[in-house]
Order: sequence, then structure tokens, then C-alpha cells
Amino acid sequence: WDCRSYNPHIMPLGCRITKEFTPVTKVCDGQINCLDLSDECNDICGKKMIHDLWIEAFCWVLGILAVGFNIYTLPVTFKDILESKTSERFTSCTFLFLISLGDLLVGIYMSIISVFNAYYGRDYCQEQLEWLISSTCSAVGILNSFGISISVFSMTALSLIRASNISGGLQLPVPISRKKVLQNLSISATVIILSAFLSIIPWAGRFEDYFVNGLYHGSQVPLFIGPSSKSDHKKVLEAYYGRLGAVQLSWEMIRKLSSEMFSRDYEGIDHMKLQFYGNDDVCVFKYFVKGNDPQLIFVWVTHMMQIVAFLLISVAYISILRASSQNVVEVADKHTNKVLEKRSVTVQRKVTVIVSTDFACWIPFIFLCFLHTMGIFDATKYYQIFTLIINPMNSVINPLVLNSKITEIFVAPVQRKIRELKIQLLKMSPVVEPVSADIQMAENVG
Repeated sequence: WDCRSYNPHIMPLGCRITKEFTPVTKVCDGQINCLDLSDECNDICGKKMIHDLWIEAFCWVLGILAVGFNIYTLPVTFKDILESKTSERFTSCTFLFLISLGDLLVGIYMSIISVFNAYYGRDYCQEQLEWLISSTCSAVGILNSFGISISVFSMTALSLIRASNISGGLQLPVPISRKKVLQNLSISATVIILSAFLSIIPWAGRFEDYFVNGLYHGSQVPLFIGPSSKSDHKKVLEAYYGRLGAVQLSWEMIRKLSSEMFSRDYEGIDHMKLQFYGNDDVCVFKYFVKGNDPQLIFVWVTHMMQIVAFLLISVAYISILRASSQNVVEVADKHTNKVLEKRSVTVQRKVTVIVSTDFACWIPFIFLCFLHTMGIFDATKYYQIFTLIINPMNSVINPLVLNSKITEIFVAPVQRKIRELKIQLLKMSPVVEPVSADIQMAENVG
């Protein structure tokens, strides 16, 4: 919004209810300056939970596909676990089940956000503070982060186990053993616990000084407009209590001191937390942080874990591909050679898709996060594009790549319809009769 195009008849220089003066440069600047939000929610500017219509459409489609594909995959994979006769198949099915579970949670998150976006509609701007501080926002954020972590860590574990098994060359299938079952269960439990820890810790009250981004005291306290940070609170508290010096205020101290300030006139005030997942309208992990952000270390430790995971997946599948190709060459029997060669090509295709989609979805995004943190590039406007479209695509692609039955049921019919449509178009197109040489020569002479 360009302040030079400001029309005072549309948006007066003042808050709508309190009539406080609002500089034109602070109208529609993304920062709340009026208790009634009229500087940000008016006829000039306003917003929905999902900012663009095309992102909203993608969110619906990806959410429905992710939920549908993975709901189908989960019982099929669970049945394969129960019917597994060899250790290799049991291991693969176990982690494929976890990958599908994580992708299903991401799909559920996408669907929930789409529903709430439709529910609030254009009224969201006025309701945004209540949504961002709500437990629902934190819950769907935890659900999304938990699902992404389970999927990434499970794929990493599966890749490393497959690479380890194939590095020793082709081996006869090994029956399931008690040791193998316990090993898989322990790795699966580690994946789930680590994912839950990374997802829930920003919400845990014990660590609020690191993860709470502000306190919202309601719309009746003019000293605190919108969710106020620690520095905002300190300025107000110093004006009331006197200079606080270099004291590092905790949120507990801020709640106590501010409650004493307003205990008589306001009969106490509310202290509603703006949690870690309330950093954006769609309640996702706080991927974009600045250099002075208290969550900087945690966010970048998480980013580095994701980078290492994707690198391990890539290295593991490359080693699987090389080992498979080498084993094919070493086999003397021609029939067996052809079978193994076909399997190698299948593995190669899966490697290409998995590695390319992982890198295409996450590595550019993490690089964008780095540029944002360093202050080189403000990537805020691309936030929802990555968190609602690009990154969740893995939750749709993974079941297609890892489960051939999904492809047979959902993709193959579409491919057949496309082929049939092409054939019909070719039949409908006019056939041009070839021109004989004599006629062409006569036309040239004429």
C-alpha cells in the first residue's frame, strides 16, 4: 500500500472508536496501532487467514489429496507389516507406515487451516488476535510440525537401514527375528519421541521466556495495543515503577507487575500468550527469525537437523543405486540379471523422485530462511507459498512414490483418460491428403 494514495474520506487519520491520531505512514503497515484494529482492518487494507485465493485453492487440493492418499496407505501398510515374512520387508513396511502417518497429519493440518479460513472469511482481520492466541492455533501448529518431523526422520532412518543392508551385496532374505522387531520398535519410538519433543517444546510453559512472542491484555487496555513484547512492557513498567535498569524481565515478572498496575482501575487484566506457533496467520513453525529473535538458536538447530536428514537420505539412496547396479553386473545368470536390472531401474526412478522432491521442497526454503535471518532479503511475503504449497507437496508425492498401489488406483486411470483424450483429438483432426508430384509441378509451372 502506497501512503501517497491515501484518501482521508476512506480512512480518517485516527482510530475508528478511540479517535486517536494515527500517522498515515502507520496505516496498513502490518503493525497494530489501534485497539480496534481499524488502522489495519479497513476499506483500504485487510486480510484473510490465507492471503491469496490461489494459495487457498492449492491448500484445499493438497490437504484433501494428502489425507486421501495416506488414509488409504496406512491400513494397507499396516497389513503388510503383519504379513511380513522377512526382516527387510518388515523394516521397510514399518517406516513406510510412519512416513504415511506423518504425511497424514500434515494433510489434516492443511484441511483444518482451509476450514478455518473459510469459516472466518473476510472477518478474519478483526478476529486475528483471538485466533493467534488461541489454543487451537497452537494445536494445529504442533500437529503440522509433528507430522513433518515424523515423515522426515522416518525417511532418514529407512534410507540408512536400506543402504546398510545393501552395502554388503545381495543376500538371501532373512526371516523376522525378535531382535529385529525390537530394533525397529526402538528406532520408531526414537523417531516419534524426537518429533514430539521438537514440536511440543516451543509450547511448553516452562520455556515460555524463549518461545512466547508477546502478551495480549485485551482491547480495553490502551497502554498495551495488540500482543506486546518484553521491550514494550518494560517501557510501560518503567514509566510506572521507575527505572528497572538492566533487569532481564521474565514473562512471570511482567504478568505480576502489570497485574499490580491495573488491579484497582481494571479489576485485573488478562494475560494471553502469543505462542511460538502464533507467529503467522496459518499457525506454522516459526521458520523465519531475525538475528535478535530469542528463538533463533532453536529454529536453526531444527533447520540444521533437516539439512543433515536430507543429505543422509540423498547419500543413502545414491549408495543404494550404485550397489544395486554393481550387483546386477556381478550376477552371471542372464534371466536373473534382467530381473535385477529391472529392479535397479525402478529403484533409480524412486531415488530421482524422492531426492529431487525433498531438495526442491526444503533446501531452497531453508536457504531463504538463512537470507531472511541475515537481513539480506525479507522473505515474509513468500511464507505461505512455502508452508502451504511447496513443503506439503511431499505429503502427496511420498505415497505416490513409495506405494505403487496408490499409483495404480489414482494415477493410472488419469493417465488412461489422458491417452484416450489424445486419441479422440487425433481422430477429430482433419486428415491432409498428400499432394502428388504431377499436381505440384503443374501448379509451379502455372
